[in-house]
Amino acid sequence: MPFTPAPTCDITIDVSHHQGNIDWATVKQTGIQCVMIKATQGLTKDSRWEINRDDARQQGLMVIPYAFLSTSAAAGAQADFFIQTAGLAAGMAAALDWEGDDAPEAAFVEQTGLAVFEVIKREPLGYWGGSPPATPTPLMKRWPRWIPVTAPMTATPT
Repeated sequence: MPFTPAPTCDITIDVSHHQGNIDWATVKQTGIQCVMIKATQGLTKDSRWEINRDDARQQGLMVIPYAFLSTSAAAGAQADFFIQTAGLAAGMAAALDWEGDDAPEAAFVEQTGLAVFEVIKREPLGYWGGSPPATPTPLMKRWPRWIPVTAPMTATPT
């Protein structure tokens, strides 16, 4: 099945507190150049956001923060919390992830994306997994698509 929009292929991984303590030097040695790091979920900051961000940057890796959206709070509140937590500003890349049983409807995701766009002045990356959990809006179909892959890394569960 072709993806719309066509995915951009970069050497990227996706991490959050679920991966535990990450050996970022080993990650870099595998050829990874960019990391998608979970900053927020709903109105909760990922417990390893700052540690992962800072350690990845120390290895010279590009960091793109992402918000894992849920139905636990309003779209605007989640967008504001993500923007503040990730320290988003004009020109920065950011991503939105919505999937699973608590995935919000497309209109909610679009509203969140528009709020993020107003700050970063570019479209957010959208994580839809292998297929969209809900029919994306026409606006969301224009967003660059984020499709993470599994990469080897050394981690110790916390």
